[in-house]
Amino acid sequence: MKKEFKIGLIIGVVIIAIVVIVFATKKSNSVEDRAMEAVTEPNLPALDVNAPSLMFDMNSTSALPTSTDANTSTDYSAAPSLPSTQSSDSTVFEQSQPVKTQKFHVVKRGDTLSSISKKYYNSVKYIDKIYQANTDVIKNKNVLKPGVKLVIPE
Repeated sequence: MKKEFKIGLIIGVVIIAIVVIVFATKKSNSVEDRAMEAVTEPNLPALDVNAPSLMFDMNSTSALPTSTDANTSTDYSAAPSLPSTQSSDSTVFEQSQPVKTQKFHVVKRGDTLSSISKKYYNSVKYIDKIYQANTDVIKNKNVLKPGVKLVIPE
């Protein structure tokens, strides 16, 4: 009975060692490895630089592409043309007020309200203006969390 136990134990240890070796040498599927594979192997088709490329002439009224290859001779005279781009309605609308664009700043490590104010207004006197525009995301004037998106008022 002891001999059978020893043989079973040895066989079990050998099987476990083989499994460990197989998994230890198996290619890792970590996030970094998959990202590197995605970068090195793009899913784009191979580009044939010798093939004739098709280009569209923006000044032409023809809807068909023209080839840049001099050896290609295709007759496109029976091709339908695009409708005229001129419209009969040429109404121009004027805006009563100019469109206001909103500026944003994403807080980086080490940013303060005074440094942000100096960056956008060239003065630190607009700290309160920035704070009032962002009271929903800034709880303390002296503590800005990195990654927070701040509105920079006009």
